[in-house]
Amino acid sequence: MFKTSVSGNSGLLIFLLCMPAMADSIQSKNSMLAAREIYSAASSLPSISARHIRWHEPSEIELLRATIELSQYGFRVRQSSAGDRHKEMLQNFVANEAWLVDHKRSIAHRLQVEDEFDDNAPRLGDFASFLSEEPCGPLLKKTDAGLGQWRGRDVHAWHCQDQNNTVVTIEFVDNAYGIVVYRRTENGQIDELRHLQERKFSVEHFKPHKDLRLVTRQEFFGGAPEISIYGGKK
Repeated sequence: MFKTSVSGNSGLLIFLLCMPAMADSIQSKNSMLAAREIYSAASSLPSISARHIRWHEPSEIELLRATIELSQYGFRVRQSSAGDRHKEMLQNFVANEAWLVDHKRSIAHRLQVEDEFDDNAPRLGDFASFLSEEPCGPLLKKTDAGLGQWRGRDVHAWHCQDQNNTVVTIEFVDNAYGIVVYRRTENGQIDELRHLQERKFSVEHFKPHKDLRLVTRQEFFGGAPEISIYGGKK
């Protein structure tokens, strides 16, 4: 997930596309106002931990594995793939702040959330409904596909249709937690939550550790700049 860079006003990193579509109604540049609106929208979210798996069903290839922690206070994603377990993302809904963290290097980079969502930027809900409380997002029509069970959990299934009434995704909303826990696209890509557990988190859980060194985006993705000595001469 951290291999994807931020560019222009296209939004946050790809793992933020899994966020509930709570930024759709936020137009203000005032970060304090945005923070209040995000926190209000997040107040109905469940407080859970789970394993997020993304895989391609036809080929049975796993594309992503991460541990997520979600509550009304924030969202935390930790890489679970070999070689990337030291990387994570934090978003604090109360303060409307987000960070990238690399624990191996003991660094963190703060993302400017309020600057990423301008009037021309794509909204999270435009292309993602996984983890959202609203299946299918704002651009797709939804058709009730009935109640059932999935991985031992009671779910409500929905067919998401485009403007031609073609089903482009199938989504399951968990009855207990009220969020989309399964999403299958027409090309067979599946996002799903496994090992859901109810948890209790504090606001502080969604902030980086105070001992981490804050760095620029360039240093986070490209490494520390070369240090010159003796008044700028190498």
